Amino acid sequence: MKHAIIAGTGIYDIPTVELKEKIVETRYGDALVLMGQGEHDDLIFLPRHGVSHDQPPHKINYRANIKALADLGVKRVIANYAVGGIAPHIEPLSLTTLADILDFTHGRPFTFFDGAPDQVKHVEMSHPYCPIMSQKIIKLAPSHGLKIHKNATYVATNGPRFETPA
Repeated sequence: MKHAIIAGTGIYDIPTVELKEKIVETRYGDALVLMGQGEHDDLIFLPRHGVSHDQPPHKINYRANIKALADLGVKRVIANYAVGGIAPHIEPLSLTTLADILDFTHGRPFTFFDGAPDQVKHVEMSHPYCPIMSQKIIKLAPSHGLKIHKNATYVATNGPRFETPA
């Protein structure tokens, strides 16, 4: 089973893993992925902002990226985000697993289902994040010296600006 890591600001490669660039053509555009080599050939790494950090958040082709992963046979994804927080018990540089999302973004496509006759769909969102991957992260975190906060809610806003204190 193929797995993927989607990384954001500050993470552009995976130390100890040999990666080879590949352009995947999709109907939403091209996506650059880094394919794991050798013993890591079941891993695909996708640097969200590009390998040179030259893709600002509002210009990332999210649909091409996700479609490319699907086309490559990815079944599970771990994604990281460098974000601010408002919960005082979650310190800077902490890690969380997510349970819910509030999406306040605008000005970009929100779905793969654009209304073509075979594409009128409603996406079920009662569990927007994979509980299997969350449980694996929670289980493995202590063995890597990581403290995990569970079941956070991610609030998405348009970049490239950060959120206000409110």
